[in-house]
Amino acid sequence: MKGIYILIISLSKTMKIKVGAIGDINFAKGHYAYVGSAQNNLEKRVQRHMKKNKKLKWHIDYLTSDKSATVEKVLYKLALKSEECKTADILSQTEEGIKNFGCSDCKCQSHLFKLNKIDLNELLPSFSMYNPDKPGKYGLKENEKTKQLHKSRRMFCIKDNNLFIAKPNVAYSHAVWFEKEGWIKEDSTIMDKITRGMLGSEGNLYFCVGYDFKITKKAEKEFFNHILELTKKLNVSRDAKIYGGFIKGKPGEKWSPNKCYGTVQSLSTEDTEPTRKKRNVSK
Repeated sequence: MKGIYILIISLSKTMKIKVGAIGDINFAKGHYAYVGSAQNNLEKRVQRHMKKNKKLKWHIDYLTSDKSATVEKVLYKLALKSEECKTADILSQTEEGIKNFGCSDCKCQSHLFKLNKIDLNELLPSFSMYNPDKPGKYGLKENEKTKQLHKSRRMFCIKDNNLFIAKPNVAYSHAVWFEKEGWIKEDSTIMDKITRGMLGSEGNLYFCVGYDFKITKKAEKEFFNHILELTKKLNVSRDAKIYGGFIKGKPGEKWSPNKCYGTVQSLSTEDTEPTRKKRNVSK
C-alpha cells in the first residue's frame, strides 16, 4: 500500500529537542501534524513511526522517539508523492509550521505543524482514518456497522465511458472493489478520476468522485449520460431521487448528500445536457 499520511502527535509537555542538522527546537505542549509519504510500504512506515527505539534517520524520528510524544492517530490518503507537499501547503494556510522540519528534499517551509484544532476533517476531507493495529484494506477501519452499510447498497462506477455494477450484498468499499478489479494497481490516482456511486437501501441514486466525495462537471456529464442504462439495469423506480456528492461524516453512518437533482422521472432520459442545465436544482 502506498500513499500520503498525517501523524497526529501529542506532546505532553513543553520541551527542547535537538533535531539532526536543524539543531535545537523548542516544542510547545499540544498537538502536532506531520505530513509524510510512503510510496512503497505505508504499513511499515507507520509502524516505524510508532516505535520509540529506532535509528534516528528523519527529522520526525527525533520527535516521535521522545517519551513525551505520542502518535495518537494517523490519517491516510491513497495518492502519489506530489500530494505530500500539496497537503503541507493546505495545512500551512491555517496552522503554524515548524520551520525547515521534514522538508529537506522539497521547497516547503515545513511538514510539521502545531495544530490549532485536532479534527482535520473539514480542512482535509479526502483523508481517512488509518488503524495501525488492524490496518485492513487501505488502512480504513471497517467495523461491523460499516460493513452492514456497504452490504445495504449496490455500488456502480463509470470507467472509460463504460458502466460497471458491483455484485450485490458485498461488505466493502469502492476502493476495495477497484482493487479487486486491478484498477488501482494500474493507476493509484483512479479514485480521483472515476465517477462512482450507489443505489441506496431506500432506492435513491447517489454519485460522486474523489476521496472528498465531490461533484464535478465531468462526473455530472458521465452520470447522466448513463442514467438510462443504470436505472434499467438496477431496476430503479422513476420516483427515486438523484443526489450528487456527500458531506463526509463518521464511518458506518449515513452521510448527507450535497445536492439533489430531482427524481428519475423529472430528469427525463430524453433530455440533452444543455436542457438539464436550465433546470433549477436544490441543495
